[in-house]
Amino acid sequence: MFDPFLRAVKGSQLLFICAAFSLSTPIFAAESSPELEVDSLIQDKSELDSAAAKSLDSLDMTTEPQLEQQVDEEVQADEKQVAEQAEEENAGPELVVDSEVNLPLDEADVETSDLIKVQTAEGAKTSEVNDELKLGPLLTAPQVKTSNDSSLSGFPALNMPSEQEAMSLDLLWQKTFPTNEKSTQDVLIDTPKTPIVVDEAVNEIAAQELVENDDRPSITIIIDDLGYNRRGMEESLDLPVEVALAILPHTPFSKKTARAATEQARTILLHVPMENERELKLGPGGLYKKMDEAELKKTLQEGIESVPGITGINNHMGSLLTQDVESMQWVMEVIQPLELFFVDSLTSPNSVALSKALSFDLTTTRRDVFLDNIQEEKAIDKQFKRLLAIARKRGKALAIGHPYPATMNYLAKHLSQLEDEGVQLISLADYIE
Repeated sequence: MFDPFLRAVKGSQLLFICAAFSLSTPIFAAESSPELEVDSLIQDKSELDSAAAKSLDSLDMTTEPQLEQQVDEEVQADEKQVAEQAEEENAGPELVVDSEVNLPLDEADVETSDLIKVQTAEGAKTSEVNDELKLGPLLTAPQVKTSNDSSLSGFPALNMPSEQEAMSLDLLWQKTFPTNEKSTQDVLIDTPKTPIVVDEAVNEIAAQELVENDDRPSITIIIDDLGYNRRGMEESLDLPVEVALAILPHTPFSKKTARAATEQARTILLHVPMENERELKLGPGGLYKKMDEAELKKTLQEGIESVPGITGINNHMGSLLTQDVESMQWVMEVIQPLELFFVDSLTSPNSVALSKALSFDLTTTRRDVFLDNIQEEKAIDKQFKRLLAIARKRGKALAIGHPYPATMNYLAKHLSQLEDEGVQLISLADYIE
């Protein structure tokens, strides 16, 4: 209804603009003239204002409130449209709930389906979220029936008679797992305690089986050069009984050391002096390369008889004699009938003693490590760790030491710690078998 009025207002505005433009023509013309008539300009301006006032007076003033209301409504509509466009630009992608894609709801989802309501209006799908409720699936605990039926929902019913329901847990357990009733009624009869005699042979067999079943790496140690002094004898006898003792023939403490070792059930060897490449003195009972067969065999036989309780021999020095095939053959011919084993101390890399012993089918082995070529604890520790490394790699290893104070102190301390190293100390007799 206001369209004709608005058109009239716009038309009058155009008339005002045209009139103003026509009246401004003398002004532009006057600018080109050096003289400007100010009075004529003021008069023209007053005429223009009076014309505009007449045109406004000609309007119907009764429509002014309606015009203001319409302008306000249009401004509000424009502002609302701008706000909606800004909201659409800032909003994320539209959430579309597709009932054909969604999986079917379980019981918990059915109970909480009011969290999201899907409404359909004119073919368009929209979603409304209830902000008053917490989002996410609602977890409901299974309802326990409080009636006389004691079964739980979702679990098979236990059809128990009323008598069993009244029974205590202990009785139910006994009923489920019955025991021998007579066992609680048996009378204990006192029997006289008689000593059990165990055959020593059985104990030895059991101990041997235990050693054989132990798969830990094993080491054995021989202490050489015993027989010349009491201190060496006593300190070596204080070591674990698995440590074997090699005693020099015809020495002051040879017999005493051998007897004490026999009482401890130790393995005892005759430590036979043999000629070395450095021409060092051998002492009594030494074997030399210059000896003939008879002399060598006689000297060796006398040495064996001087130390009681021996089960084998090993060489003291001998870097020269152990390389001589003939001399080694004579040595093996003496010890073979006596059923003694032979340990090659391996003082020379060219030793033929081991191979010659094997040719006579003797029980034999050879040394892996010398512990104390350097009589210092640090050097002894290095050699001892080398012994353990060989044992772990090969399964067993043999070391030779001497009755030096540093060696005795080191072994007394570290042999008791072998369990922590995962290594066992065994006797020489067990080692060579």
